[in-house]
Amino acid sequence: MLNLSIRLLCIILLVLPIGCGKTIKEAVLVPPNVLQTPVKSITIGRFLGDVGDHGNLLADKIRDLLIAQKHINVVTRGGEATLTGTIIIERIERDSDSDTTTKTTEDKDGKETTTTTTTYYATVKARASVVYKLRRRRNILAGNSHETTFSDKETGSSLSDARSKLPTDNEIISNMLSDLAQDIVWDISPHKEHWEFTLQTSSLFGGNDLLDACADYYKEGLYYQAEAYCTKLIKSGDAKPKDIAGAYYNLGVLRMRQNRLAEAYGMFQQADKLHPGKTVYMKALKKAESAGLARQRMKKWK
Repeated sequence: MLNLSIRLLCIILLVLPIGCGKTIKEAVLVPPNVLQTPVKSITIGRFLGDVGDHGNLLADKIRDLLIAQKHINVVTRGGEATLTGTIIIERIERDSDSDTTTKTTEDKDGKETTTTTTTYYATVKARASVVYKLRRRRNILAGNSHETTFSDKETGSSLSDARSKLPTDNEIISNMLSDLAQDIVWDISPHKEHWEFTLQTSSLFGGNDLLDACADYYKEGLYYQAEAYCTKLIKSGDAKPKDIAGAYYNLGVLRMRQNRLAEAYGMFQQADKLHPGKTVYMKALKKAESAGLARQRMKKWK
């Protein structure tokens, strides 16, 4: 009964022609966004900050991320390339205010009651930017600029209560520096990006339990069982073409997870052949192709 209700909701929302689907994200290893020439080691030089110790904090975050990625060695001195830059933290803007509303109600005897409600709120906004260069001696291997923003709004029983719920300046700056550090690392180092896929499920009318089981088991991380159910559906011989297409697509997503890109592309092709023009299948083909091109570029880093 519950599954029927969920499927009925999907039809009402017009989400997908063969079912709601289950959105998942898989990590795909991709090359740097900017750097074209592989480097084996980097020395992180000075990042000049406008005030405080922001430059050193950013350098530390970049160092930690590069070490975690494990594709480029970070050395104190003598690296193949040197990373430097400038960080600017603009003034953090804080504001607070209140809204008062009055409501009058009347009971059955005609007696009026007036209620006044005051809502207190506080806001904060901030912006940071960075410009960096990666040099090998006098040659600039990569360079770019990035910016990030931060905003938050809190309510409370008083203005001071609302203000107290906002993050501190140091917390905001740390958050923005983390964003900028990731942008720089993605520019200069191979890294994993999380690509979104929508696992296929069956429609309300004439639903296929094998396709639904495949998606359910995949969502729970039981990949062997998910593959078994999709394979069984494909080999059943009596399933609808749309359901078979969904099974091929789900297997393609699994192959992407396993980094078996050529097989993933083939699975997505089969899905598209059985159900031509379906947007999710066309997007999957593009993703598999992009991942394949990324793998070719990654060979230079080995």
